[in-house]
Amino acid sequence: MPVTDPRESHDLIERRDVTEYGPGAFDDLRGTEAFESGWVTTATVVDSDGRLLLVQNPEGAWYTPGGTRKPGETLPECLVREVREEAGVGVVPERPHVATESIHRCGEATLSFTVVTYSARPETTRLPPDDQLGLADEQIVTADWFATLPDEIRWGDRLHDVLERLDRW
Repeated sequence: MPVTDPRESHDLIERRDVTEYGPGAFDDLRGTEAFESGWVTTATVVDSDGRLLLVQNPEGAWYTPGGTRKPGETLPECLVREVREEAGVGVVPERPHVATESIHRCGEATLSFTVVTYSARPETTRLPPDDQLGLADEQIVTADWFATLPDEIRWGDRLHDVLERLDRW
């Protein structure tokens, strides 16, 4: 099933992130999930108390849950699956807000994928034990709800764009 680009049906904030690589590091990117799929989703999940759901990696950075679209999935289906895998929370996608072209270059060679950031409502605020978060190949230390943003936030520009649009933070 081909992906319907949400930029065709929604007024999205559009961003471009460009990263330059050396030859070895660039070659390591080839064949990875995001570049093969071409699509990644992330979720800005805000509960009825106005708290934001974030997950943490081993380096201590917090970020919104999300991941790569699998063949046959719609972007909202990908979002639901990824949030459940990473944070153990079922969500209802509301709408996309940001589309970021993630461009990776080495000289003239280019690889890219699109990150679509959605707002979503949680079906529950209960979080599973940390050892039940993520899949075997993911490095998620913990998940938590935040009334204010932590200092170490990754990809905060997309998050801030959505929070401003939601006008709930």
